[in-house]
Parts: sequence; structure tokens; C-alpha cells
Amino acid sequence: MREKRLVNKKKSIVWMMIITLLFTVQSMPQRVKAAEQTVGNMVIMVTFEKDDNGNNLTDEFADGYPQTGKYYCWNQKSGKGSEAGVSYFKDIYTKETGSLPHYINTISDGKVQVNCYFPQEDSVGKVTTIRLSGKASDYLNPDSVEDSRFVGAVIEALKKTTFSQNLSAAELDSWNQDGCIDNLTILVQGKNTGSFGSHKSEYGGTEEVCFGLRVGAYNVISTEALRSQATSTAYSLVSHEFLHTLGAPDLYRTTGDDGIPVGIWDQMAQVPRIAQYPLAYIRSQMGWMDIQEVTESGDYTLEPASAKAGDRAYILKTSMSESEYFVIEYRQKKQQEKEYDNFLPVEKGLIVYRVNEAVENQTNKAGKNYIYVYRPGTSEDHEAAKEQVSNGSSGLRNAVYDAAIGVGNRTSLGSSDMSAPCTQDTIFYSDGSNSGIVIDNIRFHENGTATFHVEFPALSEENYWIKQDTTLADMQSLSMTEDADRGMMYLAGVQGQNGNSFVKVYANLLDGTGWKQTGQELEAAAGTSPKVYFYEGVLYLAYQNRQYQACVSSLQTNGWSAPIICNDNTYWENYQFVENQGKLWLAYSSANILKIWDFQSGRQKAMLKVSSLSIGNPSVFNYEGELYAVYADYFAKDPTAKKGKIAKYSEDQQKWQDIYTINGISTVKVSDVKVQANKINIVASNDASEEPLLISGTPESGFTEEKLSGISASNRVQLQWKDGVAYVIWCDNATLRARYQKNGIWTDMSTQICSDAYVFDTVVIKNVLYVGNSSLTSGVTLRKMKTVEGTPEIPSPPVTVPGSNEMVLQLPAGYDAGAKIYIDGVAYTSASWNQNTSARLVSIGKQGAKTAVIYQYNASGIPVGMYVWLLEYNGTYYTAQAVPELQDLFSYHGFSVRYTGNTGLRCSFGIDTTKKSQLISTGGMGGYRLTEMGTLIMNPDNRNNYPMVYGGDKVAGGRTFYIENGKTYNKVIRTVNGREQFANVLVGLPPSRYATNYVFRAYAVMEHNGTQVVLYGPEMSRSMYTVCKQILDRGDFKQGSAGYAFLKNITDSVETTR
Repeated sequence: MREKRLVNKKKSIVWMMIITLLFTVQSMPQRVKAAEQTVGNMVIMVTFEKDDNGNNLTDEFADGYPQTGKYYCWNQKSGKGSEAGVSYFKDIYTKETGSLPHYINTISDGKVQVNCYFPQEDSVGKVTTIRLSGKASDYLNPDSVEDSRFVGAVIEALKKTTFSQNLSAAELDSWNQDGCIDNLTILVQGKNTGSFGSHKSEYGGTEEVCFGLRVGAYNVISTEALRSQATSTAYSLVSHEFLHTLGAPDLYRTTGDDGIPVGIWDQMAQVPRIAQYPLAYIRSQMGWMDIQEVTESGDYTLEPASAKAGDRAYILKTSMSESEYFVIEYRQKKQQEKEYDNFLPVEKGLIVYRVNEAVENQTNKAGKNYIYVYRPGTSEDHEAAKEQVSNGSSGLRNAVYDAAIGVGNRTSLGSSDMSAPCTQDTIFYSDGSNSGIVIDNIRFHENGTATFHVEFPALSEENYWIKQDTTLADMQSLSMTEDADRGMMYLAGVQGQNGNSFVKVYANLLDGTGWKQTGQELEAAAGTSPKVYFYEGVLYLAYQNRQYQACVSSLQTNGWSAPIICNDNTYWENYQFVENQGKLWLAYSSANILKIWDFQSGRQKAMLKVSSLSIGNPSVFNYEGELYAVYADYFAKDPTAKKGKIAKYSEDQQKWQDIYTINGISTVKVSDVKVQANKINIVASNDASEEPLLISGTPESGFTEEKLSGISASNRVQLQWKDGVAYVIWCDNATLRARYQKNGIWTDMSTQICSDAYVFDTVVIKNVLYVGNSSLTSGVTLRKMKTVEGTPEIPSPPVTVPGSNEMVLQLPAGYDAGAKIYIDGVAYTSASWNQNTSARLVSIGKQGAKTAVIYQYNASGIPVGMYVWLLEYNGTYYTAQAVPELQDLFSYHGFSVRYTGNTGLRCSFGIDTTKKSQLISTGGMGGYRLTEMGTLIMNPDNRNNYPMVYGGDKVAGGRTFYIENGKTYNKVIRTVNGREQFANVLVGLPPSRYATNYVFRAYAVMEHNGTQVVLYGPEMSRSMYTVCKQILDRGDFKQGSAGYAFLKNITDSVETTR
């Protein structure tokens, strides 16, 4: 009765340990590989030298075994053939009817022929049994199905046995030609318990055992089990175990409870004296018959299960579930005592059962119902399958015996009331929700067929989850995004081919035209979780390549672009696209680190790192032009330290700063963020042991936390927002659900979305919520349900003027919205103005400001542009007027070292030659006239405490252009590409300061409308050591030269000190 999963245990004898290691675990039963097969079954007989008392044991196979009223032996040549009531074990495998081959051939519609071979039987019918030393109890594990001691000994004996028949490998390995005997049946003389209890298992050894073949699948059958019923009916037990070899699962419980999901209706659920037909669905799964899928109401006709052709079952499916559906079939009790289905509890009737593909290993053994037969009197604890009814006399039996409909007072099944509970004889899903299917008007015809009417519910996406288009088969993982203007959805996932993984992206207009692949498939790492994002008319895709590097591609007219590869590390995951500073960034994490990557320039922001092993699954988002992250120091030992946090990224300080601690749950494992109507909304969850939170607010006003009662999110949770209504979608194990909050009240969105979710993603397009999930079994399925009518949240009207002592700058194209803005040489942060990231609001906080400057940098952090505004104060706030004449006034030309004379560190800047000539002329340029220019230098120790401005404290420097006593001084190093380069040298550095990164910047003093205005170039910093090291590495000086000695002396000084 059991299909065993073998577990290795310690043995005191070395050879027994070795044998134990050869046994393997099967995760899933193997199905018949083709519709028509010949399967070889080698039957061997095993006995022992001694009985349990230590006496010589009579060989039951060769000499017979007397039992009250019966005498058992192998065949007519064995034992005392003259005795009355002789029962031959061989008949189980050879009779024309009522045998293993006949039963399998019958239920497979003639598609499987079992050929049984008996290598221990000689040409005259005598058998030579394998006799193991000792007693049966020496090989018995009475408390476990683990049988390695016994089977290992049998395998060793097989290797040494000379058989009476010389069988061919072609006979024994005819099923799949895999080098193994198709099935080995071990008939063992002994009790039907422990290791000898009837079961099927797998031997994991790779050695040849006999006839040039290995042993794979085997059945163990005890003689006690065969003697417990006449051998004319023992084939039923033998067939159950052999069906395991062919791939059929157990449909009964082994968890110790008394629930009966299927019972008498399938050979794999209950083994009666006379075998019954397996359920039609099991036969279809074995490849023996086809079942039509029905989704439309109407009348349908069924042939009985015993028919050789025709429709013997129908699959009934609604759009409410892809992994759960229903099967209806017609069963007739056969009148001849030994005909299959003779043991049925009803003369005739239809049975309806549910199939749940999401159940692990697709079996009923572990307590989950892979197949469940509907029965009368269903209780609220429906999945327990323990309901009882009268057995017709004074006793009770499980209600599954009365499952047939169309007979007695059970003339129909199902309810069209979608709110009806399972206790009202509904055809329900595994969570108890009603499918709405009704089966009635059942008629039985004289020709042996039966007709029924099925009515499917009229489901609408206003109230139920409706499947959108076909399932994308064999796809794992998924990510979805939308082109809202076109109503187009994009979905990315991973599909495997020949052991390799590929990312594929599909497009769907959601108009019934279905999925269409867009772009070519891309080679990817196994287990990658791609991410798609639609941004400013372009579709972007992030994934891991075969080298486990983060890659980003964009969809072009000719397919996906060559990937931009992030080379800083591998095995990054949790990809997220985030908009910031007028561009798209990629956030990703691994272990305890979060990184954010500008994949266009290669620049990265400072990482967010925690002290323990994991940062969880951080969510990164943009709020009013600034970056935020929800994260946790997930494995921190201190309960306070492991709390979830909201952090803000400081562009000024180039680091993350915590702004809020999430206190409602112990830590945050997963989160999702939606910014709606100028408010941050976060759903945060740890695991199923804690109810998740909905967190709302702003950094300025603070945050509130709401416990989401009744939600058990064991893994991912997502948040969507539409017209002021919040939608939370979560996964509890494999069950996917959703609910919404309107006017402060939470409401479930119908019943479960599905029960086979592996991962999922969501989008809202127009007024429809779409939920896609990657199934544990079938692929990616998209479902939809209309959002509820809400009140659109209207953001506050835009502020038309800035506040007191504030100003708004409109950035030119190409400038980073998150870059520092300098007011009279002092750095200020900015925020987006009316949600426009290119319009920057700066709070100056004082009167008297004159200029604003922003700098543009390349991927290496080198300044390549400069933009200038002139400020005017109107008594309340500032207005900014761009000064295009001063655009790109200063440029940066690198650091060098003066190694002769008054040695020191030099930083070179440049100024446009034409603009300088105009600026120093009498008329000036655009109302500006240059009076002084030079370089400012500052010790970094003072930089955070003092502004680096002209005439400021702790600021040194030198002039390169100035007028003194009527004389003009103009120091130019060189002129290149229309720019005059100038520099000042920091001299007199002590060795202790060689490694200090001094800050340099150019400045220009000008006259404008009778007032003095000072403009500044970008700040650049280097140490004497760094510059000397770079020059040495370039090989500018030969060893032995004075320059080389000077540079080497400085680098050695620093490195020796370190």
C-alpha cells in the first residue's frame, strides 16, 4: 500500500552502511512516458533459513504453506499439489483475467502490456527460492518503512544467483530502455509489516545486478499480504504497488488521521478485494486517455469508466482558478463478481471531484487534498474529509461512499449562489469558496451512457478574479510594468531550455489579442528574477547574465540593446528601477548591502549597509526628487537595531540617514511603496507570524502605522493605489489574496486569487487591477478584477511662488537634479518644485544672496559644465535670471606636482580665452567686468566648519589675474583649445600632510552694476601622495632621475607611515 521514501540510517556493520547509501529519494512519481508501452516485471521469491524461533523455515514457495481451509504455494509443481483448496501465487501474474497484466491492460485501454518473468522457475515448473541467512526479523525494521537492510541483502543475493531462466535485457528493460529492470517484484515470505509491508520504492545503486541490468523501481509484497485474501483477488494489492511504478500517486492519507478524500473510487485510494478502475483523471495523467475541458454551460454525455472509448470524463474549469478544477465521470457497478468496479457502493451514478495541481508532489498522502471527491453533508472543516453517513444498518461510514449523484435523493450538485458555503453541497475550491458550477438533470440511458447538464456562473471582473488570456507555460518568476498611455502591459519572466535559462518579455494590449513576445530571448543566470520598467517611452529590462552580473537592456526597434553590465560585483538581486534626478537608476541588493547604479554613466551612490548578514529586501523610492529606502538590519541581535527603518539619501553628505523607525512589527522582510497625492504609503511585513503594517505620511509631518488585521503574509506583499483606495495583495504560502481599503474599511476582493502562487507582481491599468503569478506547476497566469469606485485624490494645487527667502531654479538639460547648488559659493540642497524634478526649490534663509551656480559632472566625477544665475530679491523671495554669457566660465584641468624649487601640489583650472578678453576689457561682457581671478585652497579639516569663499576664514590661495597700482598681472600657464589655464601651488607641506586631500577651487571677482560679485568654480580635492603615486604609475619619470626621486620619497613616506 505504500510508496516509500527511503531514509538513510546509521548501521553497525560497514557493508550495510554502504548498501544503505545506494537508496535514493524520489521527489515525484514517474509517469508512463508514452501512450503505448510494454513493461517488463521480473518476479523473484525470497525466504529465510530460520523461522522466528530459530528453527529451519519451510520454503512456502517451493514446499507450500498450510492455512485454515487453504494451501498456498507458487504453482502446481510446488508443495502438495494434491491438497484441496490449493492457491497458487503465480496466478496473480499469469491468469487471463483477474491478474496484474489483465488489470493494467484493461484500465490503460490496452496501451500498457505487462510481461511477467520468473527466472527462478525451471523448464518443468520447479522454483529455486533465494534463501537469506538468519531469520526474517534480522532484516525487519518494524517501526519504519525503511527497508535498506532487507533489499540490500536481496540485491547482493541476486548478483550471486544462477537463475533457471536466462532472460534477455530487452525483455526486462522494454519500457524505457534506461539500463534498469522495468520493475522488480520481490515476494518475501514473512509478515506484512515494517520493511515487508507492501510498498514500492527505488534502488539507487548503479551496479549491474543481473541479466546485464541495474535495479531501479521495485515492489515488495509479503506472502502474509497475499494470503490475507484469495490469490484470485490478490492481484488488486499487487496492482496498487505496480501502479506506483507506472507513476500513479497514493490518494489515501498516511498522516494518521481518518480522513478519506477519495476512498473506494480509485485503486490508489482504497484496495478492495476486487479491483476498481482508477479515476479517469489519473488514467489521463498516465497517458491512457484524453479528457475534454468544458467551460460553457450545456448538456454533455458520458460513457462509463469501463468503456473502451468515448468521453468517460470532462474537466470543468472556471476563470477563478488555473490550478484547481473539477472532473465529472460516470461509474457503473459491474454485476459479475470478479469484474472490475464490482465493489462500488452504488449501482450507477456520477461522481465529481476536485483536482488541485498546487498540492506538493501531487498526492493525498501528506494530508493536503490533491484529489477530493465531493460527498453529502460537507462540514466546515471540508478538507479533513471526515464526514460520516449511515451505512444502511446500525453503523456509520465515511460520506465519500455516498458521493454518487443522479441517484436517490442526490439528484444534483452545486449552487449558483456564489456566497453559498461549502456546507450547502456546493462544488467548492480548496479554500471553501463556491465555484458557482451546478450539475443537474442527470439521465441514464439504455445504451449505458449518462447525460447531465452543467451550468457555469456568469462571472464578471467587477466581483471575481478573471483570467486574462492564456497561461505562459513553463515560465518562472515574473515582473510587470505598463505603458499607461497605450494600455499596454509588459511581462518579463524566465524559461528554461535544455538546462539553460532565458529571459523573455511579452507584451499584451489587454484587448483579447493575447501575449506577443517582444524582443529576442536573453541568456540569463539560473534563478534570476528579471525586472521590467517603462520610462519616458522606453522599456527597460534588468536581469542577471550567465556570469551573475547585473545587466540592463532597453528595447529598440530591432530588439533588446546590448546589455550595460555592472562590473562591481556579482550575485546581486532584488532589482528595482527608480526615477531620480531626471533619469532612471537601478537599485539592487545582496546580503547586507543596497546599491543604486546610474547604468547610463556607471556612477553609483553611496551604498546602504547594515551590520548583520542581511538587509532584507529593501524597497527604494523617489519622493519629491529625493531618494528613500525601506530596509532592516534583519539579523541584528538587538531587537531595537533590527527594527525596520525609513532612510533618506543625502546628496550633500553622500550617505543614508535614518528618518523613521517602524515599531509595529519586529523587523521588515518585505515592503512595497506607493507615493500618492504627495504622501508616502508603505506596506511592510516580516513573516506569517506578524500581521503586516500600512505606514503613511511624509518626512515633514511624520508617519502613522496601521496594523492589517487578518492578513498572514508568509512571503511577498504588494501595495497598489487607485482613486484614493489602497489595495494590498499578499501571498500566504501559495495562496494569493487581495483586499482594499475605502473610507477606512478593509474589504476582501472576492475569495483567493489563486492557490498556487510561487511569486507574483501587480499593476493597475485604467480601472483594473492585474495580478500575475508564477505557478508552482504550470507557468505564469494573469488575472484581473476591476478596482472599486473611489474618490480621486487631488494633490494640493501647485504653489505659484516660493516662500520667504526661497527661490526656484529651472535646470538646463543634462544637469543632475540631485547635485548641489551653490549660492555665492556655499552649497545648498534643493527639492523638486511642484513635483517637477528639473525645477529646484532652494531655501536660502537670508537676504543679500547674489549668484547661484550648478556644475555638471561626467561618469568619472570630473566637472564638465557650469551654469550661472543672477539673483534678485523682491522683498519676500528671490528670482533667478540665467546668465548665458558666464556658462562654462571655468573648467578643470587636473592636478600635478611642482618637484623643483618651491615644491608643492598644483591644481589647474581654465577660462575661456574669448570670454576672459571681453571680461577684462573696459566695457566688460554682459554687464560684468573681471577685476580679479585665482585659486582658493582649504584644509579639509576646516571644510565642514567654514565656507570656502573669497575672503573667508581658514581659506588660503593665490591670484593669477589682478590689477594693482594701475598694473595688470595675468599669469597663464598655457592656452589649449581656446582656454587659458592657470594654477596656484600649495607649498610647504610637512610629511604628515602628504596624504591630506586639500580642496581647490577657482574664483573670479567681478563688477556688476556697481556692486561686487564673486563666482566660483567646482571644488576639487587631491592629496600630494595620490598625485605623486599617479605620476609614478604612469611612468613619467625614469628611475634615477631627480623627479622620480622626489615623487618616490613622498609616496614612500606615506606608505611607510601607514
